[in-house]
Amino acid sequence: MRYHKGIMYINTLRFDPHSLDSIIYFLRKQSKFKFIFGFPIFLQILTQRIKELNVLIRPLKAVIASGECLSEENRKLIESVFGCKVFDYYDMHEGVIHGIECEYHARFHLEMDSSFVEQVAIDKVFKGKKIIATGLINH
Repeated sequence: MRYHKGIMYINTLRFDPHSLDSIIYFLRKQSKFKFIFGFPIFLQILTQRIKELNVLIRPLKAVIASGECLSEENRKLIESVFGCKVFDYYDMHEGVIHGIECEYHARFHLEMDSSFVEQVAIDKVFKGKKIIATGLINH
């Protein structure tokens, strides 16, 4: 774990109960953090550990989950521990498509400042379509 300019970076590839406890201690002591951005499975493990320890974390503005599918069960768990809404975020590694849920959690909204996205018909019989995206910021 390292901290730089108000952002906490956590190595989620290798963690154990001790490192989780360090993160929880850090979250309890820092009042600067308003958001957490992470993989749903890591957020699930972190929130389960917070519940095991019966620790109170001050409410955040939002938690943003990305990189994996977020289940409704995990969404409810994370929201209950951090006292805020969880938003699912999708982006391509190449930086072409970025989308995030709105407050209604009904669908993803694309960030159109960073890409141009269109649907193109590929099969008139089955009405199949493909998505073509052009990134505007990754040259």
